[in-house]
Amino acid sequence: MRVWCSSGSALLSLLLMGLSGVALAHSEVQDLFHEGLAGPYRLFVTVRPPAVIPGIAEVRVRTEHDDVDMVEVVPLPLEGAGSHLTPAADVATRSERDSQSFQASLWLMTPGAWQVRVTAHGKRGSHTLAVPVRALPTRTEAMSTPFSALLLGLLVLLWMGAASVARAAAREARLAPGEKLSLRDRRRGNWAFAATALCMGLLVWVGGRWWREEAKGYEAILYQPLKLAADYLPKVGEGTLALRLEDPGWLPSRRLDDLVPDHEHLMHVFIVRVPEMDRVYHLHPEKVGPARFERPLPPMPAGRYQVWAEVVHATGMTETLRTELLLPDVPGEPARGDDALGTAAPLSQSSTDSRTFTLEDGARMVWLRDEGPLSLDAPGHLRFRVENAEGHPAGDLEPYMGMLGHAAIVRTDREVFAHVHPSGSVSMAALDIARAALEPRPADGAPEGEMKHAGCHGAVTGPMPSDVSFPFGFSLPGRYRLFIQVKRHGTVQTAVFDARAGGRSLTPVSEGKVP
Repeated sequence: MRVWCSSGSALLSLLLMGLSGVALAHSEVQDLFHEGLAGPYRLFVTVRPPAVIPGIAEVRVRTEHDDVDMVEVVPLPLEGAGSHLTPAADVATRSERDSQSFQASLWLMTPGAWQVRVTAHGKRGSHTLAVPVRALPTRTEAMSTPFSALLLGLLVLLWMGAASVARAAAREARLAPGEKLSLRDRRRGNWAFAATALCMGLLVWVGGRWWREEAKGYEAILYQPLKLAADYLPKVGEGTLALRLEDPGWLPSRRLDDLVPDHEHLMHVFIVRVPEMDRVYHLHPEKVGPARFERPLPPMPAGRYQVWAEVVHATGMTETLRTELLLPDVPGEPARGDDALGTAAPLSQSSTDSRTFTLEDGARMVWLRDEGPLSLDAPGHLRFRVENAEGHPAGDLEPYMGMLGHAAIVRTDREVFAHVHPSGSVSMAALDIARAALEPRPADGAPEGEMKHAGCHGAVTGPMPSDVSFPFGFSLPGRYRLFIQVKRHGTVQTAVFDARAGGRSLTPVSEGKVP
């Protein structure tokens, strides 16, 4: 009995050590939104990638049409040979509450750039839309206490059962029917019990070490974004922003020299003065050396600024980098090219339910939304209308980097940032890669402007409307500031709105169609 107690205590300790070491998982949420055309069908696709790789991605599809009979989804690598080897697709489940909505779950097996192909089957044939998806292991978290207790109980039960079977076999297997146990038989049984318990304890200990090594190896591949270093060069021009990318050594395959243009620029930078978020600058630094970028700054007041920089690798992998920058008063140069800036009331003086913003020329932008906070996990459209000074639809929007508008959505604690277009939150460069395998490339010599982003929902191809909408959904509660940028009369104008997420729905997908 003493042997049992001693070995049992040791085994319990080992079990607890093992469980504490293996209780790891990931949970970060980075939903992706894309609205586009699959042949004649307009689809609104939401993908919630897993935080653990391999892991399950949740895919939601809503079609604008009622003649879609079935939706199939399948994951593929974004590029390479694997992008042409399509496995059997999964059939999405139609929603019981909304016949035009479908949902499916897909396994993403390795970290990297993936695509989800969505095929809509209906009376107008079968047509496919490809949505680029990032699959990144991002976080570890502890196993729940009830589940840990359940596993521990099952292991103890298994251990006691095995040791008891060994003891019974050792002391009674040689007895004749009716023969009583001798002292020697009892001792042999107890030794068998102790030996079995120790062996099982050793197995648990070895298993715990193995599992901890696996967890340690997994932590080594947790996604680490490129590091961004920002410097102010006061003696270069009227003040220049210098950015430098550094690789923290995440994956050997990641490179710093393979960036590709997205909306015609290698890098998009949003700079917001904090904490009041009353100034925003959308700049496009140019490459001046290996992993080095510079851009003349516009006039900027002194203060502390949050910097977000977006880049796209040739693999289609997008990365959003962040850092802070402390600036003195910057004389600056007028914004040029696609650079833009905007001002707004400080957060401390603004409402969280703003719906109208006056632009610099007296026109105004109206957020077409209901009053009250916005719902979580309810993808829809953020819709805005530009009206002239008389309150009529302006009808004078111009393409801004090929799109009807750009939106930067920032939670006020700066832990959430999203750059969204009328086609959604996916990168246009990654979308081009995903579409390449679906559609024939333009003939050699075709003008670049005719190829880039053509056919994407939100790309400017016809008469200019007064409304612009952005497919999006809030997955985390909190107060958000939205910077909405449109181009009119050759000038990029920025409207700023505030809202709180955690309440009502956005404009339903079915009502948010952009002209």
